[in-house]
Amino acid sequence: MLLPALLAALLAAPDSVPAGRPTAVPGAAVDAWATVLAFDEVRVEVDTLHLGGAGPVSAWVRWTFAARAVSPAAWDAGVRRTVDAVEVDCAGGSLRTLASAGYAADGRAVDGAAVEDAGAAWRRPSAESVGGRLAAAVCRLAGRA
Repeated sequence: MLLPALLAALLAAPDSVPAGRPTAVPGAAVDAWATVLAFDEVRVEVDTLHLGGAGPVSAWVRWTFAARAVSPAAWDAGVRRTVDAVEVDCAGGSLRTLASAGYAADGRAVDGAAVEDAGAAWRRPSAESVGGRLAAAVCRLAGRA
């Protein structure tokens, strides 16, 4: 499975662009994570150098958990950070998560905390929800707001 290894590379070497990673800026040598949501329990960042797509915006999203309340099952499994591949339909306000991998505080992949679903269903979160706010931020960063 390529995705967990690719996502692990992002966490282990955040200043490099792993081979095979979608690149919106040809030749980009570094990642640029922008914090789009920050709460006591979780911080959500979007990789601004790798936003792309002619239709829906493709983005890498990094979630850092500081409290169990964010995702109790993941927290109990040892997950303290995830990196997700998402798509956002800016015109329709919908998003979907195509893949996610979970990592421990030391950067090790957490067994059983990775999912891939190329056919993930689109969902339309309320504008006030974390998902809605994330979708709006991705669209704004991609210049589609």
